[in-house]
Amino acid sequence: MSETLLRDTVFKVLLSQSATRMDFWAHGMHVNAGGYGMVSYYIWNGIIRVRLARRAGQMTAGAEAEYQKDERTIMLPRDPYGVDAKERGAIVHECTHALRHVLFSSPYSKEGGPRHDSNMLGQLHFDNEAVAYIAGSLYHLYETKKDWADLSPVIREANVIARTLEGKVGATVDEGAFATLRLIVSQTPPHDSTALLSTPDDETWK
Repeated sequence: MSETLLRDTVFKVLLSQSATRMDFWAHGMHVNAGGYGMVSYYIWNGIIRVRLARRAGQMTAGAEAEYQKDERTIMLPRDPYGVDAKERGAIVHECTHALRHVLFSSPYSKEGGPRHDSNMLGQLHFDNEAVAYIAGSLYHLYETKKDWADLSPVIREANVIARTLEGKVGATVDEGAFATLRLIVSQTPPHDSTALLSTPDDETWK
């Protein structure tokens, strides 16, 4: 499968019924079909790239997939990728990181430019990581009608939150549950760095 076909897989995931059903708020960020549509637009226009990791070191060790914001690139680990709900959920996870980055891009920073209703200023390093796990779990739930079958503490907690969002439009994640998930994420490789819990997220568009 070429990188062009991998990019097409990402489009299919973002435009799928399971992705477009998602509509929730988590710690100020609004995750919905419109947001993923923006990510699709940026990919379509080559502003965000989809690439295959062809050699060691192109992705963080232990990562299933990775959005690299400095390069504006979604890195996928295998060819083909997205063949099952778990892999497609990982694509949604990384595209949720890309969505946050898109919302900090120059068109959305200009007076009179396109608007969005998320309020993410001042979020800490792991906030978007937690949002991305929730999005991946909710996507998986819609795809399979089952929880993401992963015994790791972070996925278990994300599954619990996803269940509270299932079938709801514009639901808000409980802040206590969100804080618990964020703490677990900070203790889970490859993210484990509790020092970053108090670090503002740098989303400078480069």
